[in-house]
Formats: sequence, structure tokens, C-alpha cells
Amino acid sequence: MNILNSRIFSIVILILGFFYCQLAWSANNAFEFSLQRMTYNEGSKSISIGLRNNEKKAYLVQASMRWLDESTGLQLIDKKENPPFILTPLLQKIEPEEYYEWVIKFTGSESALSTDRESVYISQFRLIPSTSEETPNVQMNFIRALNFKVYYRPKSLEGIKIKDAEKKLSFSIDGNKIIAKNDSPIYLAFNTIKINGKEIELQELSKNVPPFGTQEYLFLNKENITSIHWQVLDEFMFPLDEKIKTVN
Repeated sequence: MNILNSRIFSIVILILGFFYCQLAWSANNAFEFSLQRMTYNEGSKSISIGLRNNEKKAYLVQASMRWLDESTGLQLIDKKENPPFILTPLLQKIEPEEYYEWVIKFTGSESALSTDRESVYISQFRLIPSTSEETPNVQMNFIRALNFKVYYRPKSLEGIKIKDAEKKLSFSIDGNKIIAKNDSPIYLAFNTIKINGKEIELQELSKNVPPFGTQEYLFLNKENITSIHWQVLDEFMFPLDEKIKTVN
């Protein structure tokens, strides 16, 4: 028997996905996650993230907490020190049609974090599909990595609502990019940003506006910017009312 046909070769492709308010994804894809903002309030025991496997095969889920590169909103970065959270269990098999919840606990020093603004981290779930030993042909296994932002909120900010923080958001224009300025102490994420009626690239949309900071969003079309439309996501990952800025 040909060696190639006697073994299963798994070609692993890592796909990093950041999911916000993609309701269609939740309803139509193989995995369903909790659609809400993952905010850990200082002093809480833990928070949880649930996953349902809608496929007809089992998956081994490898869970971990990661550092986020805030300048891109997508890339993860490595540091010598671990993030101040732990996600358990680290490995969990999830059967077809099964729902399971992972627990996020704070393990760091609260005194080492900012007390006047939120901090953000990433919870990552790598979905490793099961394989059949009886399959004689080459098999492609896609390992998906689902990434969700976890926000640490100090006690001084516990009562703040996103709809109120949104009022402290403003935009300016610099060439082919817009600059969002956030004068609130919490992170703001967008459901959509439209420039001249056209939505920006999804990768750009993945970038949050940090507390008391700014974030740049590129507009690839070579035309003068005349209007900006945006929708901020609330605590349950639903879009707030659309806001408009016109440019004369």
C-alpha cells in the first residue's frame, strides 16, 4: 500500500478570528459563542464563556489567555510575563451538539493595573477537529482560533455604560484615514464604520478605540472624505443608534 494512502496527513492552517456582533455567524456556522462583551469587574470571582459545537464531529479545544497588540486589533504578542488571567480548562473535548463553558479567573495583582481606565486581553480557543483513522486519503484539518477580547474594569468605573461613553467619542480626518478619539475611560468597539457610505475593511473594524486615546482607520478609496457614519457596540454586542459626521 502506498505510504501516502496509509496515513492521514493533517495540514494545519491557523485562522485568527475576532467576532463582535456577527449574529449571522452565530446562527449559520458550526460554533456558537456567547454574544456579549466579556467584562471582568474588579473583585469578581470569575466570568465565563460558552461554546456550542453544532458540527457532527468532536473537537479538542485548547484554551489560553493572550496579550493583544492594540495598534492592530488583530495580532497577538508574546511577553515574558503571563496575562493576569487564566482560562480553564486548558484542554477540553467537546462532542457534537454539546455546550460547554470555560471559566476566566483573575490571577494577577489588581494594584499593578490602571485604576482610572479599562485594560484588555484576549481569550483564545483553538478548535482541533477529530480525525478518522479509517480514512485512507489525505485529510485537510483546519484549526480555527477564535479570539475574544476580555476587559478588566476597575471598581471606580463599574457603573459606566457604553451608551454614555459613546458621547465622548469624536472623529477627525488626516488624509486617507480617520482618527477616532475616545475621551472616556473604557474601550469602544464598532459594529460598522462607513466613509462616504462605504464600509471600511473588516480588519480595520477589529481595532478598538482605547480609553483616553485614539485609533486610526484607513480608507482605501482615493476620494475626499465627505461623511462618516458609525455604530458603537453595547454591552450585549448589539449596535447603538448610528451617528453621522459630515465634512464640508
